[in-house]
Amino acid sequence: EGDETLDGGEGDDTLDGSGEGGTSEMMEGGGGDGEINPLEAVGEAAGAAFQEALADGATPEDAFTAAAAAATQAANDLGISPEISGPLIEAAQGAFDAAITDGSTPEDAFEAAGDAAGEAYGEPIEAIGAAAGEAFNQALDDGATPEDAFSSATVVASETASDYGFPPELVDPVIEAAQGAFDTALADGAAAQDAFDAAGDAFMEAVGAGEDTSEMKSDDMEAGTEGYIAEGGDPAMGGAEGGDGGLDALAGALCEETSGTAVARCNGRY
Repeated sequence: EGDETLDGGEGDDTLDGSGEGGTSEMMEGGGGDGEINPLEAVGEAAGAAFQEALADGATPEDAFTAAAAAATQAANDLGISPEISGPLIEAAQGAFDAAITDGSTPEDAFEAAGDAAGEAYGEPIEAIGAAAGEAFNQALDDGATPEDAFSSATVVASETASDYGFPPELVDPVIEAAQGAFDTALADGAAAQDAFDAAGDAFMEAVGAGEDTSEMKSDDMEAGTEGYIAEGGDPAMGGAEGGDGGLDALAGALCEETSGTAVARCNGRY
């Protein structure tokens, strides 16, 4: 088979361009029930710093410097890998500077920065799935048993999710669901790759994926910062509405960031 992977409007002031009513409750939206939403948390810090600096009379450039510093600190506090947060903030800075140079208002420039940040953040579902699949196949090639190969895949998947700021309490239940499906498939006589496929299906079912995520991502990336300015809402990197639980949060987070071939994975194929 081909490469394996484990993954089978208007918004608030943001640094990732999240839109209204998005279904992601963790990475792109407001995490309900006290869940940690890494991208939203970073965006809240950035948006608050940006607005506070403007209110204190700072230039737009200085206000964005304050926002970038706050975003960096928040990302570090959440454990988001610098390899992920660094390019995100750099892309946002470049877009903001370009928009200001072109005569945009500070708010519009901040929105442009949010769009650029969202693009730079990438596609977590692809990153996590690809890392898991690579680890699985490499372990098999090295002579590992299917069980040991899948163990390697889950470790790498968890590490990659952690790099994106996802806490274990959201990731572990999804990994456990995939593990259970893999073990059951092997016990029923499935080949290693088929068992991995079953694990990917269970992964996607556990996170509740299955929506047309290309449309969701487009809506969220276009929304930007206008909601905060117009509605007086809290600045956030997400801006979507709160979710129902940890698995739903991870579902929206992973799938809302997908595009292209990753859409098929969010619909149960990988």
